Amino acid sequence: MILWTFFHCEFKKRLKMKASLGNLSINYIDGHLIKIDNTNLGTTEPYKIIIKNNTTTLIAYLYEDNL
Repeated sequence: MILWTFFHCEFKKRLKMKASLGNLSINYIDGHLIKIDNTNLGTTEPYKIIIKNNTTTLIAYLYEDNL
């Protein structure tokens, strides 16, 4: 978990540097655990990174492997 947090922070920092050089808009949406009531089922919603410029939109999903 600590390694994932470090990677996530480094990734955000590098994207911010790139965004400051151009006309990029970057949004981060944190993922979370989704549990279904009255069951033992659950799933993980991934982190989302939305990168936009004037003509293109890129959506990246970052999943955690260690559940």
